[in-house]
Amino acid sequence: MARSPYIKYPSRLADLIAAIQVMGTYRYANRRVAKWEGRLGRKPVSAPDWKTLFLQHPEFFTFQDENVSLVWRRSHERNYDTHEHRTLSRDEAMAMAVNDPETTEIQLSRPPLETTEVAKLIDVAISVHEREINHQQERRWWLTAVLGILALLVSIVVRH
Repeated sequence: MARSPYIKYPSRLADLIAAIQVMGTYRYANRRVAKWEGRLGRKPVSAPDWKTLFLQHPEFFTFQDENVSLVWRRSHERNYDTHEHRTLSRDEAMAMAVNDPETTEIQLSRPPLETTEVAKLIDVAISVHEREINHQQERRWWLTAVLGILALLVSIVVRH
């Protein structure tokens, strides 16, 4: 049975929280992994690189070609003006796309998540982490039973 990355790597939760915070609040929603690495400012402690971490957690991160983004942000419309730091109306975004498609491709992104949304994603990561730990502990029940039976068998063999 494959071990969950939450259990396999003890510092995974810290890396997930860092990535969720940065990727949730940065003005661009979708970037190449190397750009996210620069924005995060450090290597992950629970994986050889950020790409590996992102790939191991499809519950939070999604890839489109070479770009990675948070799943939650990916669900929003591309109507956030990264230069003016404001969300445009649908009409404004469509007018921008018609008038200057090249600028629109660079300038429009999906809006940053609200503080409450980032907090919710962090809560989900903590919850999944706790569930994985509990699941691992529940799977160990048989160890006590097997050791008890083994001790019983050893004592029977030793008496004879």
